[in-house]
Amino acid sequence: MIKAFKVLWNDEHLKSFTHKLIQSDTSSSSQKSLVFWYEDDNGDTKISRHILVSRFLPALGIRNLILGKDAKGLDTALPVFINGNRVEEVSPDVVKSLVFKVIDFYGGITGDFDTAEEVRTALGFSKQIFEKTGLRAIPDLYDKSPLKDTPDKAHRCFTNGWVEITKDGVTSLRDYADLPDDVIIWNDSVIDREYLFANDVTASLDNLLINRIHPVTGEYVNTKKELTSLIKEYEAKVEEQKNTPRDTHYRDFVTNLSRNDNGDVCPKSLERLKLGIGYLCHRHHFADKRKWVEIVDRDFDVSRKRADGGTGKSVLVKSLANVMNITELDGKEFKKGRSDTFAFANVTPSTEICFFDDADEKFDTTRLFSRTTGDFYVRRMRQNPFSIKASDAPKIVITSNYPLGENDASTRRRQYVIEAGSHYKTAAEIYGETPADIHGGKMIAEEGGGWNDIDWSEFHRFIFECIALYLNKGLPALDDTSDNFKRSQLIAGFGCDEAEQLCDFYLEYLNKLADSGEQVFAHGFYKTVRENFPNLPKEWKDERLYRQLRDVGAAFKVHPNKWMNGNLQQVRLGVEKNGLWQKWVDDGLEGTLKSNGEPFVEGERARAFTVTRLSNPAGGTFTPHFGNSPAPDDQGAVAASAEVS
Repeated sequence: MIKAFKVLWNDEHLKSFTHKLIQSDTSSSSQKSLVFWYEDDNGDTKISRHILVSRFLPALGIRNLILGKDAKGLDTALPVFINGNRVEEVSPDVVKSLVFKVIDFYGGITGDFDTAEEVRTALGFSKQIFEKTGLRAIPDLYDKSPLKDTPDKAHRCFTNGWVEITKDGVTSLRDYADLPDDVIIWNDSVIDREYLFANDVTASLDNLLINRIHPVTGEYVNTKKELTSLIKEYEAKVEEQKNTPRDTHYRDFVTNLSRNDNGDVCPKSLERLKLGIGYLCHRHHFADKRKWVEIVDRDFDVSRKRADGGTGKSVLVKSLANVMNITELDGKEFKKGRSDTFAFANVTPSTEICFFDDADEKFDTTRLFSRTTGDFYVRRMRQNPFSIKASDAPKIVITSNYPLGENDASTRRRQYVIEAGSHYKTAAEIYGETPADIHGGKMIAEEGGGWNDIDWSEFHRFIFECIALYLNKGLPALDDTSDNFKRSQLIAGFGCDEAEQLCDFYLEYLNKLADSGEQVFAHGFYKTVRENFPNLPKEWKDERLYRQLRDVGAAFKVHPNKWMNGNLQQVRLGVEKNGLWQKWVDDGLEGTLKSNGEPFVEGERARAFTVTRLSNPAGGTFTPHFGNSPAPDDQGAVAASAEVS
């Protein structure tokens, strides 16, 4: 997670507020008193909850920020501390601590320690004020909203200002004072580092000479003295840069992830990596294009049902924590069959990326469906649940040594898969080299890992380049993952002992039908599959076999009944007009029973389809090998039962 560059409520700020509190209770004050305690008729100190919640806390900077709607359509709010244009979430315990600290300062400044102690005691008997229900009465912050990325712009905040990224590049550094009054920034989204203007010093010098534009601030240089000084400074930097070329460790790292087994850079893989980085670092959702990013090993061995890892997947995602606010979750704990109500409890409204690290083959992708396409609901123990509306929801990224989910339509439309090559794993296994060895003794994007200001500047330059590429091109509309990944994911999704052979059988079967152009029957297909695989799970119904066939066809672009979106066509088993009854008999289907237990007879309807090939299924990195697979029956039919819609 990005560290905030300062605490919003340091002692200096709280002491300043305490003086304001004291001043508000004088006769000369023009505002209502912020003092929330009083003496009753017996001389005992009492707490005015109304003044505490409606005046004191808002004046201190504590408000409720409206985030979205809950399941009932009501506003969900979160207590936050606001200071200037920065805001940070606060828990009930933090609110209580801040109030008590102000009271302590009150006693120290006024010398009235007795009153301070009595107020602390009275607050101690009013515990419900600092519970989640009590804080809900704090006034809402309706007039401000967090800085958001837009469809064509991204923003990144540093300690010395903020920048804007578009498809054309990065703006000059801007001052926080330039932000509109109704815009706030999550404090833990501010990068704890100064931004160094990423443009080449030669371009900066040219801009100085021609347009008198300051290389850092982007403002016009008014005085001749300042201009002369800057020109001299940047002329020296140009000479220095000629002799000391900039290191590009991070760019090299990402490039290495795209290398194939021969060590060559795959341009398609590199672009896919850069688009994935750009997508994750652009804090905007296109409602119809929301996906989770899934980073897996390219060399997954389906026969061993594993990959060895060590390719740099987790390093890639964790490096993004230097520019994004990441909440990391344990991928191994997010499993099918396990319902953890508080699985997302660590997610905050300022979370920009939700990262599941090292997910295994039991990872439950279906639990991500609603949070990938809808609002992001978060439940926390002993706290009010809240909802982050879909447009502001964090993006999700998963790293795994396994293909995740099933290769079905619901999964495919929600996942963007990045396959990491074996460059770093091979270097470790063969040469004993770590990534630091390869990168001059420097760790990749780690604090204390040896990076200097130039390394960080080049890192930011590359990240912003990825964002610009994404803003220009978007994520690919079509699935262009390797055939090995598609096959592995299908096999993992089948979930039976003969999954590998079954997948290859389906693919060969589809190719044979695509070559012949034959229209085939559903029940012939079911018969053929069960004859070749007599040990399939007994609970598998015919419809499941057809869904599997469609999924294989979709993965390798060999589509059953594409013209009907994969649905089955009803055909009449006639004699004179189409001769399909005779084909039914020739295929050995006479006597086949319908779902009602009665046999099909001449003149009735059955289901059938043809197969269309859109591209060569072996055109990727995987060429199917069917040596261990049973051969399909030439008389088999590919279709499905009447129950399949």
